Amino acid sequence: MFVRYNSEPNIQVYKKKASTAFSKGALCELDSNGYLAPATASSTINGIVGVIMQDVASTDSDYASNTMIPVDVPRRLEDLFIADCVTTTPAQTDVGETVELVDSLTINVGLSAYPLVRVEKILASSKVLVSLMTAVS
Repeated sequence: MFVRYNSEPNIQVYKKKASTAFSKGALCELDSNGYLAPATASSTINGIVGVIMQDVASTDSDYASNTMIPVDVPRRLEDLFIADCVTTTPAQTDVGETVELVDSLTINVGLSAYPLVRVEKILASSKVLVSLMTAVS
């Protein structure tokens, strides 16, 4: 899960991809049709938009629709987010490295084939402070 650490949120709304579940705090991207979708391990920097601000579940009345949902969009590289790490425990040597996602909610500091976040600080054995590598930053 990604949670804003500093500065004011920059909330913008985007049309979500229909019939797609989202978890609050997930990193999201625009798909090839311009709809918001959860980011994946193979997402690219140019597609990343920000962090979704609400859950979208299959039981929602508008699940099958392209409704607008709020996203916290970083404005600059200095906008930092707390991220959950899985698979590899973060170490001080990871600070300054760009690493990849495992899925829309977690990162792996041991992988860098598709780097989407930059590790700024180690907070705990499973939490790091990151900046998002987006087209804006």
